[in-house]
Amino acid sequence: MPTYCVDFDDLCDEVAERSLELLVGLQNKTPGFKATLFTIPDRTSDKTIELFKQCPWLALAPHGWRHTRGECLSWPVHEAVAKINLAKAMGINAPVFRAPAWLINRATYEACIDTEMVVADHAENYLHVPGSKVYRYNDPAWRKPKTTPVHGHLTQCAVDNYIEDMIADNRLSFADKATFIWPWQAAKEVECES
Repeated sequence: MPTYCVDFDDLCDEVAERSLELLVGLQNKTPGFKATLFTIPDRTSDKTIELFKQCPWLALAPHGWRHTRGECLSWPVHEAVAKINLAKAMGINAPVFRAPAWLINRATYEACIDTEMVVADHAENYLHVPGSKVYRYNDPAWRKPKTTPVHGHLTQCAVDNYIEDMIADNRLSFADKATFIWPWQAAKEVECES
């Protein structure tokens, strides 16, 4: 039985209505489907959060704060902790964090350790921070074995993985009797270097 870990970036008010429609369609076609939505806290209203919270098969996780390129590169630990905790208080509280454009500094990894968050990072842009838990969708060494990752976007900013395009060309068709797990269930802990 195949196991999938599905996530989409960029949930915000601007794309909420259409995204929910598409995600409900996927859930209706595939019983057991679930996905993590990396959510932009500064661009997502309480109304949108409450709407998505009605779907227990969707998890809202922080995706930076304002979603500006490189914003997480300048955060000291205390600022990253504060922003993650504010997002959690808003209801964007799945235990995984992804920086916009994968641009992240050591302090944000440390803040994720402090706030018990997994870091969703990228094989081409990551830091080896001992004690952090990492889900790297594009590196099999950094996720649970035999897990098929599926990563997309809810906005058209992506050239190759916009949700509507992925649906149209059947990249979001899943095997019968598939199992779905969350990124924090697929994560591995970074050990101390020897």
